[in-house]
Amino acid sequence: IPAYVALLGDLAALSVSEVQFHEPALVLDDAESLSGLYLSSYAALAKVGVPIHVVSYFDSLSEAVLPWVVKLPGLSALSLDFTRGNNLGTIRKCGFPSNIRLGAGVVDGRSVWADTNAASVLEEVRSAVGPSVAVSVQPSCSLQYVPLDLAAESDLPVELKTKLAFARQKLA
Repeated sequence: IPAYVALLGDLAALSVSEVQFHEPALVLDDAESLSGLYLSSYAALAKVGVPIHVVSYFDSLSEAVLPWVVKLPGLSALSLDFTRGNNLGTIRKCGFPSNIRLGAGVVDGRSVWADTNAASVLEEVRSAVGPSVAVSVQPSCSLQYVPLDLAAESDLPVELKTKLAFARQKLA
């Protein structure tokens, strides 16, 4: 924690507007038991004053985890994977605070297939959180899990290429 506090201090001196912390452990079965550790750690990080954007992916936060995650000190945004798990159901049951931006991971970052339902999932997310929550559209996880550019693939059949989307296509 002291190393992260020092790093955040350096970033604050550079006027960085927000930092991301990737927290895939929040989707683990025992994540609920980590609440005390997370709350105390983020309390120390928040003292620096740089807004924190927590990113979780590959599954969903449980109904026992989401309520304390949205209360992490310094939290400005929370990004969730809406391509796997049940984050939508968890939000519908637990709600989502209007003072935190929601990063809606509706573009599948783990699959090479073109997304056909990202727009409809995004509408469901917006409906679940209501109009007072700012929502950002994004991949469900880092796009490092898919190839970079479908345009570089010259030997694929056209009928297959129309069904694929690599990182650049997913961003588009």
